[in-house]
Parts: sequence; structure tokens; C-alpha cells
Amino acid sequence: MKKKLTGFALLSSLFLLTACNATNTGGSGSGDSTSKSEQVSGDSSETEEVSYDELYASVLDLYRPIALNGDTSAVPSNLSTEEAYSTNTIFEANRVGEKVQYSYVDINDDGSAELLIGTPDSVHALYYLDNDDKPVFAISAGTFAKGGYLSTMKFYKDGTIYCQQFQRMRPEAKAETYEIKDGAFNQLQSVDFSMSETTDGASKVGLGDAQTLDLSSEDWHDFDDSSSDETEASSSDSKSNKETGMDINAIQNGDFSSIAGTWKNGKGYTMTFDKNGLVSDTERVDVENSKVTDGYLKSSTGPKSGVGVGGGAIAFLPKGVSLTGSVMSSPNEKADDQSDKSKDRIWGGQSLYGITDDSYFFYKVD
Repeated sequence: MKKKLTGFALLSSLFLLTACNATNTGGSGSGDSTSKSEQVSGDSSETEEVSYDELYASVLDLYRPIALNGDTSAVPSNLSTEEAYSTNTIFEANRVGEKVQYSYVDINDDGSAELLIGTPDSVHALYYLDNDDKPVFAISAGTFAKGGYLSTMKFYKDGTIYCQQFQRMRPEAKAETYEIKDGAFNQLQSVDFSMSETTDGASKVGLGDAQTLDLSSEDWHDFDDSSSDETEASSSDSKSNKETGMDINAIQNGDFSSIAGTWKNGKGYTMTFDKNGLVSDTERVDVENSKVTDGYLKSSTGPKSGVGVGGGAIAFLPKGVSLTGSVMSSPNEKADDQSDKSKDRIWGGQSLYGITDDSYFFYKVD
């Protein structure tokens, strides 16, 4: 579908700990509208206005309760690892008092605006429209490490998206460039470099003298300003449905309310949770180092005192999601999940070998 922007498009910067001091001398991202015109089916002479709030409604509904109240209960459990991480970055931003907003920006000047969520100086999530005008997640940014890495992101006037990944106490870093083209998000370059040589790796990917975009000149909208009866109802329904099952995003943030109660496996073993976690005098779930992967939350158990030998891996599996080898650190282990996937489940162990039949999975009994 050929897209034509009526007037305005907005712009943004992205990826963990974003710090952009952009310079804008005109180009992409300027305008005064938050809608686009589309050809009416069957009539090449007629167009209709479609607002970006409408096109991105499902995404705005996902982030609105998190941005406003730090409420992750409506976050679906089947998001990709990267998109689930982006919801956590918004949660963290809200927790530290950041006023999260959103902006529509035509990054690549193709007549279709992208959605940026965060602030002009720290964008946490980037979405774009595919060729069918469906919103698609591109990349995330935030204020805490993912796999030990931090990241910054900048947008350039030629449409290039630059990301720099690094660690707090180590010189190793990575410079990456991306583009949104023909309804798809693509990586262009990935170059390793040392921050002992330079703290800005843009020159390593040919962007040393390129001009960045000034996101502060764009229009940013409050989430509560965009709410409507329809989107609020959708968000409410989603939250209601989510509250009836396992909420792995809330668990990752230390809220175990969605699984509170007693769980039992076919071997007769039980474990009990309250809203704060595992009810035990000796063990705890290490949510600080947990990770959403393949639609479930993987973590580990360890001594409650924090001192001593750790326990094993633990996986929180919402209904419809299968256990995979990703739960273990060894890439060679495979999971033959024989559990009842129509129910929420918990699995725990130190190896996948021989312990993935249904009797090893915990189901809620109380």
C-alpha cells in the first residue's frame, strides 16, 4: 500500500540509556499532523484520513497502563523477548519518575510515521507500520542492562538508526546501524570497537560527520491525552483477561500475585507462592536475573540469605507456551515438553534430560 503523510511526521532516538544531543537543520520529522491519507478501496480519486492514534491503537493500549501507573498486568505473555524487554524499560522509567510520552516521526521520510515511546532524550520503544499498515515492534531502549549490556541510540537525517551497545566497566562495545525500508526493519552494520579509543562509535560505521535529528522539536503526547472509550475498553478487557492467568511480566518485576497459591507436580512435590514470591524459609526466586524468552520467564532459585550454593533453573510457563532449551545455559540441551499446554505451569530442574514429561511440571491446585 502506497502511503502519503498529510502534513506532519515526528521523530525519535532509541536503545538503553539513550543520550541524544541532536542537531536539526531541516529534513525528516517536520510537520503538523498526526494522521495520514489513504486511497479508498476501489476509487483512486478518493482518500480518507486515518489517524496514527488509530493505526497504533493496540501499541498505545499496551503501554498506557505501564506509562501511567507502572501496571504490567495487561502485558501479553507471548511477546517476543525483545518486545517484552521494552515493556520493562517503560516500567523502569515510570518507577524512577520519568514522564513517558509518545511521538509520531517519519524517520526515513517515506510518508509513514513511526511511533516512538519515551522522551525526546530517552526513547524506550520504536514501532513502525508494515506494508499493510499494521504496527510492528522494531527495537527497545531503557535504563537497565540486558545481558550485561547498555545501549544508546540516535536517529540521523538520512533515516539511519544508530545503536551503541556497551558495558559499564568494560571497554568492549558494538556500533550498529539499522533502517526501516519497504515495511521492514533491517540491520545494516555491526562493528566491534573499544571505548578506550572512542566513547562514540558512530565514526566506526561512517556516521562521524552525519547530522542527527532534534527530537525536542517534535510534538510529544501524554498517554492520558490519547485515551478513548474504545481503547480504554480494549485495555480493560486485556487486563481483565490477563489477571485470570500467569503474568510473567509482573513476576519479573517482583509481583507474584497472578500465581499466588499452591502448585503441585506429578511426583507429589509442592511449592507455594504469595504476592511477594516463593513461600520458604530457605529459598527464593532470583527475579533480578530473570529473563523472558520464547514466551515464558526463565529464572533460578537460590538461598534466601544470598549466601550458599544456588538451586536450579525455574521456568514460569503461561498456557499455550512450551518449555524450550533456552531455559538452560547450555545451547545443546533440548526440551521435549510433554506438559498440558492448555494450563499455566511451572517447571524446575538442573537439567532437561529425562525431566520434561508431564509429571515434572507443577500445576496450580489451590
